[in-house]
Amino acid sequence: AIALMLLAGVMCGCNSNQGADTPDAKKAIAEKKATEEKQMAEMKAAEEKLEAEKRAVAALAAEKKAKKLAAEKKAAENKGESEPDAAAEFKEAVKEAILEGEIGNNFEEADALMRRKAAEYGLVPCK
Repeated sequence: AIALMLLAGVMCGCNSNQGADTPDAKKAIAEKKATEEKQMAEMKAAEEKLEAEKRAVAALAAEKKAKKLAAEKKAAENKGESEPDAAAEFKEAVKEAILEGEIGNNFEEADALMRRKAAEYGLVPCK
């Protein structure tokens, strides 16, 4: 785009020195050159910003992909387990409580213990 702008300026004779001897013409040429340089700097800054945004998007995509791969890996590791971690932990707590004599080996006491454990996790029973 920049090259096309410069080429267009050359083709229309905008860069020729016809009548450039007068102070007004020299001033106009200098102003035009300053404007073009400013526009070029703005375009370069915009291109750099775009490249930085592209790098940021690529980094986010890589992070998302890494998280997905980690989740898939964890799911693959847990595939052999028949119970979710919380359920296994509740089951183990009830078993230990019964073996330690903290609760009797009956449904009511085991249910009460599981409900207390669930509350610790912020879980509520379904109806």
